[in-house]
Amino acid sequence: MKNFFKFLGIVTLVATIGFSMAGCKSGDDDSGGGGLTITGLGDYNGKYAFAAGFIMETEEEFLAAASFNMKKQIITGGKISGGSVTLKVWKAEADDKVSSYSGNDTMYMNVFIHNKASYTDYNEDSRIATGMMTVTFKNGVGSGACVIYPSYSGEDDDD
Repeated sequence: MKNFFKFLGIVTLVATIGFSMAGCKSGDDDSGGGGLTITGLGDYNGKYAFAAGFIMETEEEFLAAASFNMKKQIITGGKISGGSVTLKVWKAEADDKVSSYSGNDTMYMNVFIHNKASYTDYNEDSRIATGMMTVTFKNGVGSGACVIYPSYSGEDDDD
């Protein structure tokens, strides 16, 4: 089971790196498409969330956040209220660009919950929880209940 969580962490890291390497013309992109509503976050009201997603079959990558600035490599999470948060969604493109997402797909999403609104590689210690969900989007709009990963020491339990 711990190996499964490690695998998901690696997939998420790859998705995050992919987005940090993608460029926007202005460096800022608040336009995002559709919307992702994440529920099941009642223990984290007042904290901030963003999500990274992927479709295994096509290896497409997605980011859901309140906003992001790729030039400065800053992702801004949405504030959790009433146990949920709604985020804008972007898709990584092959030409190192991103576009607003408006598709009809089912994807796996890793959800990251932080104490701070803005996330960079430099404030990784602000993360307080990570979860996962499967979301089906229609015209770029989707929702799902996040299941938070249990905390673990990182030791291998496959003995």
